Amino acid sequence: PLRSLEMLDLSSNKLYNAMLDECTEKLGYSTLKVLNLSENLLFTLDAIYNFLENKWFSNLTDLIMQQSQVRKVEMKSLKNLLYLQTLDLSQNAIEQFSSYGLPTLKTMDLSSNSLPEFPRPCNGSNNPFYPKLENLFLRRNRISETYLLEDYGHCLTALVKLDLSLNPIKIILPFAFVYFKDLTYLYLEQLLGVIEVNKFAFATLNLRELSIGNAVKGYMNVVDFYTFLLYNPFLKNLTLNNINLSLVNTSRMLSKLTNLTSLSILNCDIQNVPTITNLPLLSSIDMSFNSIQSLHAEAFQFLGKLKYISLKSNALTSVTLESLPRVLWDTSDVLIDLSSNPFDCVCSLEWFKLWYENNMNRTSGNASLYTCNTPTQWQEVPLVDFDTADCHELNQYVVMALIIAGVLCLVALSVIVVRRYRWDIKYYIHACKYNKLTSPPVNLRDDFLYDGFVAYNTRDRKWIMAELVEHVERKHNYKLCLHERDIIPGGVYVEDVLESIDFSRKFILVLSNNFMDDQWGRYETAIASHTLAEGGGGKLFLILLEDIRSEYITRSLKVLLKSIGHAEWTKNKNGQKIFWNNVVQNLEKSEK
Repeated sequence: PLRSLEMLDLSSNKLYNAMLDECTEKLGYSTLKVLNLSENLLFTLDAIYNFLENKWFSNLTDLIMQQSQVRKVEMKSLKNLLYLQTLDLSQNAIEQFSSYGLPTLKTMDLSSNSLPEFPRPCNGSNNPFYPKLENLFLRRNRISETYLLEDYGHCLTALVKLDLSLNPIKIILPFAFVYFKDLTYLYLEQLLGVIEVNKFAFATLNLRELSIGNAVKGYMNVVDFYTFLLYNPFLKNLTLNNINLSLVNTSRMLSKLTNLTSLSILNCDIQNVPTITNLPLLSSIDMSFNSIQSLHAEAFQFLGKLKYISLKSNALTSVTLESLPRVLWDTSDVLIDLSSNPFDCVCSLEWFKLWYENNMNRTSGNASLYTCNTPTQWQEVPLVDFDTADCHELNQYVVMALIIAGVLCLVALSVIVVRRYRWDIKYYIHACKYNKLTSPPVNLRDDFLYDGFVAYNTRDRKWIMAELVEHVERKHNYKLCLHERDIIPGGVYVEDVLESIDFSRKFILVLSNNFMDDQWGRYETAIASHTLAEGGGGKLFLILLEDIRSEYITRSLKVLLKSIGHAEWTKNKNGQKIFWNNVVQNLEKSEK
């Protein structure tokens, strides 16, 4: 009766091997193409050999076994699947992988496992196990060495896409990918640990897209920036992330990439937009999260096909008509994102303010991220509310000076009063608004293991245990994940933390000068910034234990404080009531 069935989804049923074997007794012939066994209790691939041996699966092309607690893989178990093209074993716990010839396999996903090395793609005679493999995903494993890649390239001649991101790779050797003849897309994003990139590492003529970067800026050493892209003349999409380029001539580095259409240089300490003269096909440029202080039209004048510019979260204080070529300002289908910059709202910014008001549909980025940073009277005020009327009253200098002086005195007096009594004011406003200072805890247990993962410095342990654990866990019955208490030693610590964050409904950063002075604290702040950039701001919440010293206020921290909710700890009793109410209310909100 099921001979015409083409797709069967058995996921999330807690099936184990014996149960699957019982199913095969009543199966006959079928045209089944896709089988999904995800989120079951299968443990090893060879344990379902008898199940897959049934002729009911003889035409299977796609096998999916995500989150099935698989620890060991014997590819020989799939030898009867003569038409298998896609194998998805991602999000398991695979530590052992034994290859076997699957001549029709085109896509293999082994992401989010515990593989210690690159899976062997050929036998002892150098005959390929997977001669038609086009896509190989090894993201987030434990692969640290790349010395075998040069040999393995002969066995993966059909490979088009390779993802090795989020692996603790130590060094990328010269000519590592030269024998991957058809390799077109290469992803080495958010690599973990200290990385050294040889200047000939990417010497392969077929590469069209390259994305490379470290999880924390400053941990990647490129031996020669002016050579490592020299042998990729056909590259179309390039992304560099968390690589210190402050002393690099980026114009020279990019000079040979004449076919480039998309360029992203993110969080690389770039201080100026490079003048690019020989990239005529470039249509998208993203230099967000750098230190660019000014723009000059000359840098963009040779980019005739440019359709997207992003310079968000830089150090731009002023933007004028001369900052970009006039054609970019006037062309309706060119998108320009200048959000989260510290704009100086003075008369010289009037032109950009008017342009922004008339072209909001062309400014990708939330309108709330276009705000004034200086002068003081306009700080945090939306750019659209910046009043430029005074810029045209040229004959009333004395009156203006008196008014400004009076306003400054009033502002200063208000700041003093509010600063001194701010917690009492906040407390009574809060009490009037909600008519009560506390609310009963809400049990929002869901499929997460924890209500919140707490990132903190060990020197703040006393406050964590005496205050946070006491109020949040004991008084309000929430479950927190503390790295000293809940992460079992023995694994790879970085991966254990990333996994604990994934298993937590909220990611709570307890910010202090101790936290920001610690290398691990800066790494966890980088994880939070990446979560925000990927649209996960609803998962984040900040707790400020004290005023952070200016040397620790990074650009990414400013963006976090400006973009997501946070609570400030105080010794004032009324302020503490508001603080705990804020923390509990944030935990009651489901992640969006």
